[in-house]
Amino acid sequence: MVGVIDTGVQLDNPELTTPNNDISPSSTDVIADRPGGPNPNGVNLHATWVSDTIASELNGFGTIGVAYQATILSIRADSPGTCGVNPTSTSCSFTDDNQATAINYAAANGARVVNISLGGPGPLDSNFETALQNAVADGVVFTIAAGNDNGGSVEFPAMYAVDPRYAGSVLAVGATDETGKIAGFSAVAGTAAGGFVVAPGADIVTDCDQNNSCFNVSGTSFSAPTGAGALALLLQAFPTLTGKAAVNLLETTANHSGVYADSNIYGFGLIDLNAAFTAQGPMSIPQASGQTITPAPMAGSMVATALGDSIAHTNALMTVGYDRYQRPFAVNLATGFHVAPRRSLQAEVATPEDSAQVVVGNGMARLSLTTDAQPNDDAPQLALRGRGDLRMAADHRADVNLTADLGRLSFQAWTGQNGMPAAPGLGAGDNAFAMLSQPDHAVRAGLRLGPSWTISAEAGGGSPYALYGFTDLAPSHYGMAEARFSRGPLTAFFSAGQLTEPEGPLGSFLPRGSTYALPAETAFTTARLEWTPTDRLIVSAEAGMGRTHAIGLFLGLSEPAISSQWALSAHTLCPADRPGCLRFDVRVGQPTRIEGGTFTAVLGQIPTLDSQIVEFTRRQFSASPSGRELDLAFGFSRDFSHIGELELKALGVMDENNQRDIPPNLGLLATWRSRF
Repeated sequence: MVGVIDTGVQLDNPELTTPNNDISPSSTDVIADRPGGPNPNGVNLHATWVSDTIASELNGFGTIGVAYQATILSIRADSPGTCGVNPTSTSCSFTDDNQATAINYAAANGARVVNISLGGPGPLDSNFETALQNAVADGVVFTIAAGNDNGGSVEFPAMYAVDPRYAGSVLAVGATDETGKIAGFSAVAGTAAGGFVVAPGADIVTDCDQNNSCFNVSGTSFSAPTGAGALALLLQAFPTLTGKAAVNLLETTANHSGVYADSNIYGFGLIDLNAAFTAQGPMSIPQASGQTITPAPMAGSMVATALGDSIAHTNALMTVGYDRYQRPFAVNLATGFHVAPRRSLQAEVATPEDSAQVVVGNGMARLSLTTDAQPNDDAPQLALRGRGDLRMAADHRADVNLTADLGRLSFQAWTGQNGMPAAPGLGAGDNAFAMLSQPDHAVRAGLRLGPSWTISAEAGGGSPYALYGFTDLAPSHYGMAEARFSRGPLTAFFSAGQLTEPEGPLGSFLPRGSTYALPAETAFTTARLEWTPTDRLIVSAEAGMGRTHAIGLFLGLSEPAISSQWALSAHTLCPADRPGCLRFDVRVGQPTRIEGGTFTAVLGQIPTLDSQIVEFTRRQFSASPSGRELDLAFGFSRDFSHIGELELKALGVMDENNQRDIPPNLGLLATWRSRF
């Protein structure tokens, strides 16, 4: 309900009565001694023009009010005889006492917003100020025309917008013209800038009949009701919003850029309803525990390929969030789980030819140190040499690998930096689950049980690291046991282990401390077979399964997620007597993919406008992605003796990142390597 203190609306105005009656039956005339008695039906059209700007119905003709379903509480307060006989006259006058009576009536009869499109040069009397203060104390807010002073100062009572007694509950409204700039007739913000906004007020079409015969009016009298309609919309849509908060919302979301940046003219700027209906500030998501969370995805966060789009595309994580004005909004927490980006199919960067390796010892113990930088390299030299990558001296790959063979016992310790691949013989370099930890160190101990069997234990993982400005990221680590069987051309590996990932499951990056953190543990088993039927052909097959547990702030796996991966490959070798033969390489595989499991979250339902009560429900959805990625590769290479080596490779990725309907990612790579 919007109170309009003015000349009294025409009670039969078709824009306000057709098809519904949007004029409150409590509309009144506060002038008891009016000739012929009080008459709420005004003889002057000013109140009707103002009311139509606020609440003209959506009725198929004429115009549409800013808040077309609002109810107008019309309060006639013009002094008897001052309007004259011309219904379009603007010469009506109003006493301070009658305006005070009208304010008291509006507050007592349920108006949450009151529009006053009246003004004059000086402060009003104590009766008016007391009525205004009492209404403000009751939560009523006011939009008041700034005045048609041709670029001059804001008039009273609009100047009360910056009076400390009423500040925050009174909004002075200036007018803009068809260009969006301040209208020539409008007062400017000046000293009232702290409570001043602008809205359209020139050539406003209003008071239409069914034949679309309308009036065209101008003045801050018609920009103020635009502000009143905006407040009515906000208070209707968000019942828990206070009047003061609604005024503040219009002020802080007003367009204050470009021409509107001049506060001396535009105050807070041009009213922007789209912005006012947008959530302001960080969202607060209530939890069943009574606590709240603030969804804030961290830079670079993403869900691993294994989960694909299982989280990002679900509707199960729709919930309610509250902005800094405590307004409820629908929030889809799934949008914070970003799907991994598509890959670029490009040749792997090989260890540069100027790598250096030092090997110490032989026989039982052997220590090797490898680096891809020569001792006298430095950053400027690398830049001048044009190595073709972005690494500087501090980013050179290097590692240390210690191996010891003590009869039936063997031992290996390795550490690398800057992406150096794990040393041969370690699961850190060939076990699909262990590799998810992105290890930069590993230790392995083995025991040979006989000519065919060897068992071993291995542990490794990454090191604490910084990324995207986060300095306390915890590394993943793994531990595994392996049995190896070898006889003739056949070698088999069987392993079982545990993968711990504080920053997200199966290679995800969901940092600790964020809303979307999802620390995980995965128990895994893998098997790999290698068969060498001839001295020119090697065939291999591998497969693995994992069982993942994960629990976060609002999302967790109520049923462990079962994952799988497999690969088949074959490649040929050149025998010693034919070093320049044609070599072939073919591989098909499925990277790690969740095959089954259930995510569960307990989240609040979006409340109804009537109750505003948040009910919490248990949501469940499958952890399996929509697609199944297949990686295909076929290539051949040939060494042309001292001239160089040519390699051609065709690559294909189907259902990339385990997402259905993703177009195939296809590539053809040609590489020529030569040393001179």
